[in-house]
Amino acid sequence: MLRIDLDTRDYDIKIKLFREEIPNLIPDFVRTGADIIEDKLILNIKALAFKTGRLADSVQKTVNPDSADIFTTSGYGAHANYPTVAHKIRAKFAEFLRFEIDGKIFFRREVQHPGTKGAFYKEAAVREASDEIMQAIVHIYKSRTHSV
Repeated sequence: MLRIDLDTRDYDIKIKLFREEIPNLIPDFVRTGADIIEDKLILNIKALAFKTGRLADSVQKTVNPDSADIFTTSGYGAHANYPTVAHKIRAKFAEFLRFEIDGKIFFRREVQHPGTKGAFYKEAAVREASDEIMQAIVHIYKSRTHSV
């Protein structure tokens, strides 16, 4: 009969330290991940070529110890991100809407918008940020726990 004994004491200590330290690191993980996603979101919105820049300027984030919300306050962020059906746009804050087509300026009380396919810039930001977030989490863990 063959018997193999493994000494796992060092391994067991590392696992115990890992389990104890992870809850202390979560706020740093969340904050760093939110910062990375926010940056990607702003870049994606700017790449969509919205003329005013108001949507990108409206990106906000709220970070809590264990969660983060990243959102836009422009009033039309969801309409730019997700598909929309044809709909009317009416002037709310002025008597007329002002828009330009082929260098000509038009004023209308309402227009028929054809709808959009949706840019899905939020989903793209999360997808694009995932590798960078994982690298940041590993870096935070190693720097705080002195792991190699």
